[in-house]
Amino acid sequence: MQTVYPRYTLAERLVLSVISIVTWPVEHFLGWVRRKVVVDPIPSSGRR
Repeated sequence: MQTVYPRYTLAERLVLSVISIVTWPVEHFLGWVRRKVVVDPIPSSGRR
């Protein structure tokens, strides 16, 4: 029989969770900036 190893070790899971906790606010902020940039050019083109 083959030995089945876990997908990630405990240390790898800890590292992945820390990375996701750190990058979540950055991704959230970038999504907000993208929404602002997509919405903003339409009114700004009318200001000219």
